[in-house]
Amino acid sequence: MNSDITNDSFKWATETEDTDPIFFDNSDQLKEYVEQIMHQQDGELAVFKYFGKTRRRWWSRIFIPGEYHWSVLYCFTIRWIEDFAVLMFYDAEANEHRAFDQLNYISDASEDIRIRLGIDEYSPASPEQCLQKSRVLDACQEFIDTGNRPEWLNYECRV
Repeated sequence: MNSDITNDSFKWATETEDTDPIFFDNSDQLKEYVEQIMHQQDGELAVFKYFGKTRRRWWSRIFIPGEYHWSVLYCFTIRWIEDFAVLMFYDAEANEHRAFDQLNYISDASEDIRIRLGIDEYSPASPEQCLQKSRVLDACQEFIDTGNRPEWLNYECRV
C-alpha cells in the first residue's frame, strides 16, 4: 500500500473553506459528492477520514481548552478552476504527495490560473501540477475505493 492510510473504523468527511465538515456513511456517497461538487466552476475540497473524538489528557487541557479533540487523517486536497485542477495526497505522517500526470500532461494553464491553483503557496502551481480536472476526479475516486494513491500518476513528496 503506497499511501499508508489505514482502514480501521472511520467515516469519510469533507470540508471546504465555506462549509463545516460533511460526513458520509459510505464511500459511494463520498464519490457522488466529490463528482457533484467538482461540477462547479472552481473550488477547493479536503477529504479526510474521521475516527471519532478522543479524550485529551488532563495536562493538555491546560494549554488547549476542551476535553475532546477530533481524531482525523487527511487523505487529499483538490483545488480546481475551469478544466484545470491540482491534487495533493497525504500519507499517515502528513507528508504531502503532489500529483503530476506525465501521460496526459497539459501545459496550457495560464499564469492567472496557476496562481489561483497554488495550494498554500506564495507562488503559482507549476505547469506540471496543473492536471485535467477529469483525471483528478478519476484519481480521487480510485483512492476512495482502494485507499492508495493511483499508480498512473507521479508524485513529488514534500515532508
